[in-house]
Amino acid sequence: MKRFTAPVTIFILLAASFLAGGCASSLPYQKADDQGSPGYFDKALDSPGAFQIDFVADGKTLAYAKYAAYYRAAELAYETGYRYFIPLQAYDLTKKGKAWGDPNNPSSVTPGVRIIIQCYREKPAKAVYDAYQYLNTAKVPGGELPYPIAQRNGDATTANLAK
Repeated sequence: MKRFTAPVTIFILLAASFLAGGCASSLPYQKADDQGSPGYFDKALDSPGAFQIDFVADGKTLAYAKYAAYYRAAELAYETGYRYFIPLQAYDLTKKGKAWGDPNNPSSVTPGVRIIIQCYREKPAKAVYDAYQYLNTAKVPGGELPYPIAQRNGDATTANLAK
């Protein structure tokens, strides 16, 4: 049986970690480089607590785009110190061919979704999504496990949301 020398073993370990890192960076749930590119794009609107979230799901389904947009809505509510959110409007931004799809394949389809949400610190009388509960139970889009509040770091709002 042939044994590897230390430099060969180190090279193999480094190559394996590089390849694994490359795979992790290609996850479809990520911040978009700009509006219209794959991933999520969000912006605050004029009204306090109102946000627009776009999700372009290149290589995925419209159902995935919707799920990812709502997941981002929960993250955004949480990250900005709100606990609850209500979707006010939803749009299908699915583009065909040259708009967002493959310009060389006019029949290609790239699913996209836009939602407008209103966030609240206190629970309003109407039906709402609880961002805290959503993030603790929903799987990260494209992942197998939730990313619960307790695991999110650098967050001053955890104490406020736990109340």
